[in-house]
Amino acid sequence: MATENTRLGGARANAILQQANRVALIGIGGVGMCSIAHILLSRQKPIIGQDTHPNSHTHRLAEQGVRVFYHDLALPLKTGDAVVYTAAIPPTHPTLTEAKKLNLPILSRADALAGLMQRSAPRIAVAGMHGKSTATALLGHILSEADLAPTVVCGAEMAKEQSPFLLGDGPFVFEACEYMASFLSFAPDVALLLNMEWEHIDCYPTFRDVKEAFSCFVSQSKELVLCYDEPALRPFAKQKPSIFYSLSDSGADVYAKEITPHFGGHRFVLCQEGREMGEITLPLVGNFNISNALGAAATALGLGVPPDAVCRSLSRDKGVKRRIEHRGFLGNVPVFDDYAHHPTEITASLTALREVTKGKLYAVFQSHTYSRTKAFFSPLISALGLADTVLVADIYPARETDTQGMSGETLARGIGNAAHYLPTYAEMAEFLLSHVQTGDTVVVMGAGNIENLFSVLPLCSTVN
Repeated sequence: MATENTRLGGARANAILQQANRVALIGIGGVGMCSIAHILLSRQKPIIGQDTHPNSHTHRLAEQGVRVFYHDLALPLKTGDAVVYTAAIPPTHPTLTEAKKLNLPILSRADALAGLMQRSAPRIAVAGMHGKSTATALLGHILSEADLAPTVVCGAEMAKEQSPFLLGDGPFVFEACEYMASFLSFAPDVALLLNMEWEHIDCYPTFRDVKEAFSCFVSQSKELVLCYDEPALRPFAKQKPSIFYSLSDSGADVYAKEITPHFGGHRFVLCQEGREMGEITLPLVGNFNISNALGAAATALGLGVPPDAVCRSLSRDKGVKRRIEHRGFLGNVPVFDDYAHHPTEITASLTALREVTKGKLYAVFQSHTYSRTKAFFSPLISALGLADTVLVADIYPARETDTQGMSGETLARGIGNAAHYLPTYAEMAEFLLSHVQTGDTVVVMGAGNIENLFSVLPLCSTVN
């Protein structure tokens, strides 16, 4: 069970963090929380943290002298502390209980982020169900290329930095997550909206609930950058000054023309209001990534970034990790790693990989949460049907305990003869090794721990 976000507002959250003698972070190993930790450290604010297991983020913080506790007990809090939590924890978490007992200020991760960005301008939020991390990274790097020294808080590790954050004293670019309506903690100067559809069914029972949350977010934003190719977003342009971008010259302000594929990506001409701004050779596959790049470009151009800086940055930026990321070769078969777990994302990724696959397309898939698997059962089956063979792992439960009658085996049966339920990484690796042939492609997909499969796959950096 998740914990509701606080709604303190950026100014109040900033005051709490400034006045605190120390900040305790629950879930400090997450990409969002570790970014907050590093911003606090850069401002000489003492911190402690808590998480269930160590990872690369907690190791990096420990190297900087941060004490991280790996247990579910209450942190050793004291008077003068402030507590920041991730919405993924239950409201009964012992540290929250202890903080309330001591009457300490408690902030959600979203409120803490809103507080930390108060000294920055402009504040640029990237929102949408899909593509937020990629667009955030691309926009952040464009602003860096233009010497604007942005702070960037991304929901995944950026490929260039091998880190989910970038610290600067200029604009503040951040991923505005819709889960638990976290993005309603922000009042950005610019909101880049990539898409909008039904997702996070545990907090949005219907698509109408999603639209209401996005409408509230838009009302808090000063200016908008909107994807014209997403009809659901177009009505928002009536509420605020807006820039539209599109994959084609369809009336949008910023668009692409002469899109042509090349190895590992696409080449296209960036246009603004009928004028060619320059050519971009984007090292990312899929039309959805061209759209993400156009969203970043439209936002940067709207901020006055020179077109040559925009084109130069996008021509060498690979965005974030685990977004159709090439991990190596199984013999001479390319293997990719992808975060896709929603049917729309799965469809986009498999469609992109199908275009570059001469033989069979193998998808290794781990569904994310029982509730999502149940709600999107038919769309998942349809999306995964784009692969020739699907290896299905056990469902990643995340915060859920009720299986709702769902399992990896159930999903595999629904897909049919093309699917194989394989509960262990060893079985998956053995299957791939005995089946893939020259011309095939393998993609490992999911938002849970499926990437651990790479620990047993004998990959090579070049073709054998």
